[in-house]
Amino acid sequence: MTQIGVIGAGGWGINHVRTYNQLTDCTRLMVSDLFEKNLEKVKEINPEISVRTKAEELINDESLEGIVIATTSDSHYPLAKDALLKGKNVFVEKPLCLDLDQAKDLIKIAEEKNLVLMVGHLLLYHPAVTWIKNYIKSGELGDLYTISSQRLNLGKVRTTENAFWSLAPHDVSIMMHLVDSNIKKSSGIGGDFINKGIEDTFFFSLEFENGVIGNGHVSWLDPNKTRQFTIVGSRRMIVFDDMSKNEKVKVFEKRVGEGLSLIDEGYFVPELDKTEPLKLECQHFIDCIKNKTQPLTDGKNGLDVTKVMLEISPLK
Repeated sequence: MTQIGVIGAGGWGINHVRTYNQLTDCTRLMVSDLFEKNLEKVKEINPEISVRTKAEELINDESLEGIVIATTSDSHYPLAKDALLKGKNVFVEKPLCLDLDQAKDLIKIAEEKNLVLMVGHLLLYHPAVTWIKNYIKSGELGDLYTISSQRLNLGKVRTTENAFWSLAPHDVSIMMHLVDSNIKKSSGIGGDFINKGIEDTFFFSLEFENGVIGNGHVSWLDPNKTRQFTIVGSRRMIVFDDMSKNEKVKVFEKRVGEGLSLIDEGYFVPELDKTEPLKLECQHFIDCIKNKTQPLTDGKNGLDVTKVMLEISPLK
């Protein structure tokens, strides 16, 4: 049984509160936030949850074994460092840090103190991504050729981070996870049509050392809400549509045959685990704390993704 503290109960942090409140392995939950309105929402979830206005109270509470940091990106490093130095296992929402040296420092502290450092690359816990990863490993897809993604919608327009930093960590982390190869070259281009200096639409490309090509489009300036991946292999092709309710993953029996003939034998829809990705992610954090095991999205994973993000879109 594990006691968890959540720092930040805003737009996404409140989802962590809701999820940990539902987990039977979380015996006590404590939450801090600067804003009273957010703490009121916490009490609506469960009036017995302890709430505080200062993050330090959670970090200094000796009964808490894990700290979840769901605050603004610029505060991730100081909060995570303080928590690790106080002997807490730490989960940090993406991105881990905005600076590579800071990310390396957190990894070093966690290793020296034998603590869990986990990063919130949520979609790596999505049952669809888990299924696709295993399917690629089985060889049924054939040779992996390309991965393309679209993460689009109209709004919410941000004023402090561009669309790439706000949305693309999900897609970059998935591509790196599925391809399982080092990136040889990366590039990107964006347009700042609404707020000058802050790109609201962004295109990026990744070239992996094993020859696989990844490309993505993220935007909050698009008429359609799209959350889709297309994975092309030599034997089959996969579409992962996270907006679909009943057919999130389709495996197409399409390929180029002998003599450049085009083969289309329809598609099938695999059975997927229906568990919410955030629930799987939160449970994984607790399991790693209890068993002293390395998270799927550990500090190195957070560092690797941040490195690619900075190469494509350096922070100003």
